[in-house]
Amino acid sequence: MTSSPRTFAGWIGYWSVERPSAQAWGCLCRDEVTWSSWLDVRSWMMSIVEFFRRMDVKTGDRVVSILPNSAAWIAIDAACSAVNAIHVPLPPNGTSEWIHSACNQVAPRCVLTTENFVGVKELPCFEEKGCPVITIATEPNQSPHHCMLDPFDSMNASIDVPQVDRVDLDATFNILFTSGTSGSPKGVMLSHRSLMLNAEAKLDAMPQYVDDLRLNLLPFSHAYARTCEVSTWAISGSRMLCSQNLKQFWQLAPNIQPTLINAVPAIYHTIYSETVRGASQNSLGRFSMENQTPLKSAIESRLGSNIRMLASGGATLPEKIFEFFEQAGLPIHQGYGLTEASPVVCSTRWNEGRAGSVGPPVKHVQIRIDDDRILWIKGPTIMKGYWNNPKATQQRIVDGWLNTNDIVEIDSQGGLRILGRSDDIIVLSTGRKIAPLPIESALLQCEGVRAAVVIGEGQPFLTAIIFSGHWEVMSDQERLRTIDETLHQFASYMRPKRCVVINTFPSDQPDLFNPKGSPKRKAFEKLLEKLS
Repeated sequence: MTSSPRTFAGWIGYWSVERPSAQAWGCLCRDEVTWSSWLDVRSWMMSIVEFFRRMDVKTGDRVVSILPNSAAWIAIDAACSAVNAIHVPLPPNGTSEWIHSACNQVAPRCVLTTENFVGVKELPCFEEKGCPVITIATEPNQSPHHCMLDPFDSMNASIDVPQVDRVDLDATFNILFTSGTSGSPKGVMLSHRSLMLNAEAKLDAMPQYVDDLRLNLLPFSHAYARTCEVSTWAISGSRMLCSQNLKQFWQLAPNIQPTLINAVPAIYHTIYSETVRGASQNSLGRFSMENQTPLKSAIESRLGSNIRMLASGGATLPEKIFEFFEQAGLPIHQGYGLTEASPVVCSTRWNEGRAGSVGPPVKHVQIRIDDDRILWIKGPTIMKGYWNNPKATQQRIVDGWLNTNDIVEIDSQGGLRILGRSDDIIVLSTGRKIAPLPIESALLQCEGVRAAVVIGEGQPFLTAIIFSGHWEVMSDQERLRTIDETLHQFASYMRPKRCVVINTFPSDQPDLFNPKGSPKRKAFEKLLEKLS
């Protein structure tokens, strides 16, 4: 090829020619990792292309997948890229009501899922609408005999190679549904161009290479992993292995020795908490730079000794966690984005991260901040709009500028600091308006705090909900005194006057936090009503 590919399918085709036998995709089978090559990945893509041909999938048709992160997910996405169909990936852990709502919105040509999907028995209603529901094998060498589609059977592959880079780059490639924390879920239309340009911009900020090995945990159906895992993997020609759950992630990391990990703050918080809990104050010397070796060893015992780059997104990374990893010589690179922006808006550059900063805008992204400190962005990586919802699109995109709804400030070095969402602003009964994120970020610095959520809409004062086992044994007076001391720089009305402690991990509360780790504030308000 004389020029770089411009589509996801194009990159897979590129590596299948340039490095056909190189390892690309890892699969865990009976506690052993087997590797498939880029030529194998291309074969899987072509198998789905042939399936689409038999199903008469046309340009613009929607193909819904309800699959775990898997080789099949990659094959479907690439095949949609090749034939200009629209891939609509839905998370298999979504509720049946949510899944049905999304499917009904996009009117798919077909639905691809597995027999392990708990709602599979409820999907035949789509058969009545002329939308077949197909069960598919998810990984090579693990194909159930009764699955209807096996993309890993070479007999299924198409002989003809499609002109994978001759699609309309501005056509919709993915419809990704928002998490719905700030309203009902909407289908975000992202084009080939927006997704690939955004992945290239992320690689410009954080370079990755063919000999990198990424261990994935984030769901591909969300924009963070769609771009920062799937697309960057394809462009860089590196290797990827997926863990299907958190337990498997912790088992795999020290064994496969990854070089790249993208995660949400909860992963890094776990390592920090276990290190603090498992080591004495004397051995770590208050985490000072002269004691970098034991700190790094503690991290490597969980993530392996080949870590080259750690990245965090989806929610605010507490400064104490950033400083802990930085002192160990393994700084965490932070970023900021939203689904409507493909999703990366800002990213720290290689070895230039700072606590609290998500870095400057990435390539192709223009920014402006209005009088209310709300961030607006513009460029080729913003969404085409919301699927079948022009009213919501017009409310969000004004004169080509996308309203992020996030309140920000620019630091002295040109990086952005996220202060909260405009629709998260808490209005007390006294009329005071408060952005909760800076308060929550400060509370995360307290020892033993796994998560902190501040609520108080319509109330005379704020309430802090603290996730911590350590705080559970404290008296109410001790908790409020700790909060006051921690928030001494905040105005009195911004310091919570009530504290509720929950002794669980945020990851165990899917009804209270979205997959990215952001709190569902309405759910917390209802919880507080029950506890009152």
